[in-house]
Amino acid sequence: MSEPLFEVKNLTVDYGSKKPALRNVSLTVEPGERLAIVGPSGSGKTTLLRCLVGIEQPTAGTVLYRGESVGRSRASGQRVRRETGFIAQDPQSSFNPLLTVESSLWETATAHLSFRARHRARPAVRARTLELLQELALSEDSINRYPHEFSGGQRQRIAIARALITDPTTLVADEPVSALDVLARQRFVATLLDVVASRELTLITVTHDLTIVPNLATRLIELRNGEITQDTALPA
Repeated sequence: MSEPLFEVKNLTVDYGSKKPALRNVSLTVEPGERLAIVGPSGSGKTTLLRCLVGIEQPTAGTVLYRGESVGRSRASGQRVRRETGFIAQDPQSSFNPLLTVESSLWETATAHLSFRARHRARPAVRARTLELLQELALSEDSINRYPHEFSGGQRQRIAIARALITDPTTLVADEPVSALDVLARQRFVATLLDVVASRELTLITVTHDLTIVPNLATRLIELRNGEITQDTALPA
Protein backbone atom coordinates (compact mmCIF):
# COMPACT_ATOMS: atom_id res chain seq x y z
CA MET A 1 0.00 0.00 0.00
CA SER A 2 1.36 3.42 -0.98
CA GLU A 3 2.10 6.14 1.53
CA PRO A 4 -0.70 8.73 1.87
CA LEU A 5 -0.06 12.02 0.10
CA PHE A 6 -1.56 13.96 3.02
CA GLU A 7 -2.18 12.64 6.51
CA VAL A 8 -4.01 14.79 9.06
CA LYS A 9 -3.90 13.68 12.70
CA ASN A 10 -6.11 15.18 15.43
CA LEU A 11 -6.05 18.65 13.88
CA THR A 12 -7.40 21.53 15.94
CA VAL A 13 -7.41 25.21 15.01
CA ASP A 14 -8.64 27.56 17.73
CA TYR A 15 -8.84 31.32 17.18
CA GLY A 16 -9.94 31.92 20.75
CA SER A 17 -13.67 31.94 20.08
CA LYS A 18 -16.23 29.70 21.77
CA LYS A 19 -15.97 27.06 19.04
CA PRO A 20 -12.67 26.03 17.39
CA ALA A 21 -12.54 26.41 13.60
CA LEU A 22 -11.41 22.76 13.48
CA ARG A 23 -11.65 20.22 16.27
CA ASN A 24 -9.76 16.92 16.35
CA VAL A 25 -9.95 16.34 12.58
CA SER A 26 -8.18 13.28 11.14
CA LEU A 27 -8.09 12.12 7.52
CA THR A 28 -5.81 10.88 4.76
CA VAL A 29 -5.64 11.79 1.08
CA GLU A 30 -4.20 9.16 -1.26
CA PRO A 31 -2.21 9.95 -4.43
CA GLY A 32 -4.57 10.38 -7.38
CA GLU A 33 -7.65 10.79 -5.19
CA ARG A 34 -10.33 13.36 -6.05
CA LEU A 35 -11.64 14.70 -2.74
CA ALA A 36 -14.43 17.22 -2.18
CA ILE A 37 -14.62 18.97 1.18
CA VAL A 38 -18.13 20.35 1.72
CA GLY A 39 -20.12 22.01 4.46
CA PRO A 40 -21.90 25.25 5.34
CA SER A 41 -20.14 28.58 5.79
CA GLY A 42 -18.04 28.59 8.94
CA SER A 43 -17.69 24.81 9.02
CA GLY A 44 -13.88 24.93 8.73
CA LYS A 45 -13.48 23.94 5.06
CA THR A 46 -11.03 26.66 4.04
CA THR A 47 -9.16 26.46 7.35
CA LEU A 48 -8.53 22.77 6.70
CA LEU A 49 -7.35 23.54 3.18
CA ARG A 50 -4.96 26.22 4.42
CA CYS A 51 -3.51 23.81 6.98
CA LEU A 52 -2.99 21.13 4.32
CA VAL A 53 -0.76 23.40 2.23
CA GLY A 54 1.04 24.99 5.18
CA ILE A 55 -0.46 28.47 4.89
CA GLU A 56 -1.90 28.16 8.38
CA GLN A 57 -0.48 26.38 11.42
CA PRO A 58 -2.78 24.33 13.69
CA THR A 59 -3.24 24.90 17.38
CA ALA A 60 -2.80 21.15 17.93
CA GLY A 61 -2.31 18.05 15.82
CA THR A 62 -0.18 17.48 12.74
CA VAL A 63 -0.37 17.58 8.94
CA LEU A 64 2.00 15.28 7.07
CA TYR A 65 2.83 15.65 3.38
CA ARG A 66 4.57 12.59 1.96
CA GLY A 67 5.41 11.58 5.51
CA GLU A 68 6.97 14.94 6.47
CA SER A 69 5.37 17.38 8.90
CA VAL A 70 4.12 20.45 7.06
CA GLY A 71 5.29 23.67 8.65
CA ARG A 72 7.86 22.11 10.98
CA SER A 73 10.59 23.34 8.69
CA ARG A 74 10.86 25.89 5.92
CA ALA A 75 11.84 23.17 3.46
CA SER A 76 8.75 21.04 4.14
CA GLY A 77 6.44 24.02 3.70
CA GLN A 78 8.15 25.02 0.46
CA ARG A 79 7.89 21.49 -0.89
CA VAL A 80 4.15 21.13 -0.39
CA ARG A 81 3.50 24.58 -1.88
CA ARG A 82 5.80 23.88 -4.85
CA GLU A 83 4.09 20.56 -5.57
CA THR A 84 0.55 21.92 -5.09
CA GLY A 85 -1.19 24.13 -7.63
CA PHE A 86 -3.79 26.45 -6.09
CA ILE A 87 -6.98 27.68 -7.80
CA ALA A 88 -8.57 30.51 -5.84
CA GLN A 89 -12.23 31.34 -5.37
CA ASP A 90 -12.42 34.62 -7.26
CA PRO A 91 -10.80 34.58 -10.72
CA GLN A 92 -10.73 38.40 -10.74
CA SER A 93 -9.10 39.25 -7.41
CA SER A 94 -6.70 36.30 -7.47
CA PHE A 95 -4.66 38.01 -10.21
CA ASN A 96 -2.57 41.16 -9.94
CA PRO A 97 -4.38 43.57 -12.32
CA LEU A 98 -1.06 45.20 -13.27
CA LEU A 99 0.51 41.97 -14.57
CA THR A 100 -0.06 40.31 -17.92
CA VAL A 101 -0.82 36.60 -18.07
CA GLU A 102 2.81 35.92 -18.93
CA SER A 103 4.09 37.89 -15.92
CA SER A 104 1.57 36.29 -13.53
CA LEU A 105 2.60 32.77 -14.53
CA TRP A 106 6.30 33.67 -14.52
CA GLU A 107 5.99 34.99 -10.95
CA THR A 108 4.44 31.71 -9.84
CA ALA A 109 6.86 29.48 -11.75
CA THR A 110 10.01 31.19 -10.48
CA ALA A 111 9.05 32.24 -6.95
CA HIS A 112 11.47 29.74 -5.40
CA LEU A 113 14.44 30.70 -7.62
CA SER A 114 17.23 33.24 -7.12
CA PHE A 115 17.04 36.61 -8.88
CA ARG A 116 19.40 35.58 -11.68
CA ALA A 117 17.83 32.17 -12.14
CA ARG A 118 14.37 33.73 -12.39
CA HIS A 119 15.36 35.87 -15.35
CA ARG A 120 17.23 33.06 -17.08
CA ALA A 121 14.06 30.97 -16.80
CA ARG A 122 11.82 33.50 -18.58
CA PRO A 123 12.07 32.01 -22.13
CA ALA A 124 11.28 28.50 -20.85
CA VAL A 125 8.38 29.75 -18.74
CA ARG A 126 7.00 31.70 -21.71
CA ALA A 127 7.11 28.59 -23.88
CA ARG A 128 5.40 26.56 -21.17
CA THR A 129 2.75 29.27 -20.70
CA LEU A 130 1.92 29.20 -24.42
CA GLU A 131 1.56 25.40 -24.27
CA LEU A 132 -0.85 25.65 -21.35
CA LEU A 133 -2.92 28.39 -22.97
CA GLN A 134 -3.30 26.26 -26.08
CA GLU A 135 -4.28 23.22 -24.03
CA LEU A 136 -6.91 25.27 -22.21
CA ALA A 137 -8.42 26.67 -25.45
CA LEU A 138 -7.12 30.20 -24.94
CA SER A 139 -5.64 32.18 -27.81
CA GLU A 140 -1.89 32.76 -28.08
CA ASP A 141 -2.30 36.52 -27.72
CA SER A 142 -3.77 35.93 -24.24
CA ILE A 143 -0.20 35.83 -22.96
CA ASN A 144 0.13 39.62 -23.34
CA ARG A 145 -3.31 40.55 -22.00
CA TYR A 146 -4.42 41.64 -18.53
CA PRO A 147 -6.95 39.94 -16.22
CA HIS A 148 -9.73 42.49 -16.79
CA GLU A 149 -9.68 41.71 -20.52
CA PHE A 150 -11.08 38.19 -19.99
CA SER A 151 -14.45 36.78 -19.00
CA GLY A 152 -14.83 35.07 -15.64
CA GLY A 153 -14.65 31.63 -17.24
CA GLN A 154 -11.53 32.55 -19.20
CA ARG A 155 -9.87 33.94 -16.07
CA GLN A 156 -10.57 30.70 -14.22
CA ARG A 157 -8.98 28.73 -17.08
CA ILE A 158 -5.95 31.01 -16.77
CA ALA A 159 -6.02 30.22 -13.05
CA ILE A 160 -5.75 26.53 -13.99
CA ALA A 161 -2.77 27.37 -16.22
CA ARG A 162 -1.11 29.22 -13.35
CA ALA A 163 -1.74 26.27 -11.04
CA LEU A 164 -0.12 23.91 -13.58
CA ILE A 165 2.93 26.05 -14.38
CA THR A 166 5.03 24.38 -11.66
CA ASP A 167 4.03 20.84 -12.81
CA PRO A 168 2.36 20.00 -9.47
CA THR A 169 1.24 16.58 -8.28
CA THR A 170 -1.86 18.05 -6.61
CA LEU A 171 -4.42 20.70 -7.50
CA VAL A 172 -6.29 22.46 -4.71
CA ALA A 173 -9.39 24.50 -5.56
CA ASP A 174 -11.16 26.74 -3.04
CA GLU A 175 -14.79 27.40 -4.10
CA PRO A 176 -13.63 27.52 -7.74
CA VAL A 177 -17.04 28.00 -9.37
CA SER A 178 -18.72 30.41 -6.96
CA ALA A 179 -18.08 33.43 -9.19
CA LEU A 180 -19.12 31.74 -12.46
CA ASP A 181 -22.46 31.49 -14.22
CA VAL A 182 -23.97 28.08 -14.97
CA LEU A 183 -22.47 27.65 -18.43
CA ALA A 184 -19.00 28.82 -17.39
CA ARG A 185 -19.25 26.53 -14.37
CA GLN A 186 -19.92 23.50 -16.57
CA ARG A 187 -17.03 24.34 -18.88
CA PHE A 188 -14.67 24.89 -15.97
CA VAL A 189 -15.54 21.55 -14.36
CA ALA A 190 -15.04 19.71 -17.67
CA THR A 191 -11.70 21.43 -18.26
CA LEU A 192 -10.49 20.74 -14.73
CA LEU A 193 -11.41 17.05 -15.01
CA ASP A 194 -9.55 16.74 -18.32
CA VAL A 195 -6.45 18.30 -16.78
CA VAL A 196 -6.58 16.07 -13.70
CA ALA A 197 -7.16 12.88 -15.70
CA SER A 198 -4.48 13.54 -18.32
CA ARG A 199 -1.83 14.23 -15.65
CA GLU A 200 -3.11 11.73 -13.05
CA LEU A 201 -3.21 14.49 -10.43
CA THR A 202 -4.66 14.50 -6.95
CA LEU A 203 -7.54 16.97 -6.70
CA ILE A 204 -8.84 18.56 -3.49
CA THR A 205 -11.86 20.83 -3.90
CA VAL A 206 -13.54 22.92 -1.21
CA THR A 207 -17.08 23.84 -2.19
CA HIS A 208 -20.55 24.57 -0.87
CA ASP A 209 -21.99 23.82 -4.32
CA LEU A 210 -23.03 20.17 -4.09
CA THR A 211 -24.08 20.09 -7.76
CA ILE A 212 -20.44 19.91 -8.92
CA VAL A 213 -19.37 17.23 -6.44
CA PRO A 214 -20.57 14.12 -8.33
CA ASN A 215 -18.60 15.24 -11.40
CA LEU A 216 -15.45 16.41 -9.64
CA ALA A 217 -14.94 13.98 -6.78
CA THR A 218 -14.61 10.30 -5.96
CA ARG A 219 -14.85 10.99 -2.23
CA LEU A 220 -16.77 13.48 -0.11
CA ILE A 221 -15.94 14.78 3.35
CA GLU A 222 -18.52 16.93 5.11
CA LEU A 223 -17.52 19.35 7.86
CA ARG A 224 -19.89 20.88 10.38
CA ASN A 225 -18.81 23.05 13.31
CA GLY A 226 -15.19 22.11 12.68
CA GLU A 227 -15.73 18.33 12.79
CA ILE A 228 -16.03 15.65 10.12
CA THR A 229 -19.61 14.40 10.04
CA GLN A 230 -19.43 12.36 6.84
CA ASP A 231 -16.69 10.60 4.85
CA THR A 232 -18.15 8.85 1.82
CA ALA A 233 -16.77 7.20 -1.32
CA LEU A 234 -18.55 8.35 -4.49
CA PRO A 235 -18.96 6.50 -7.80
CA ALA A 236 -15.96 7.10 -10.09
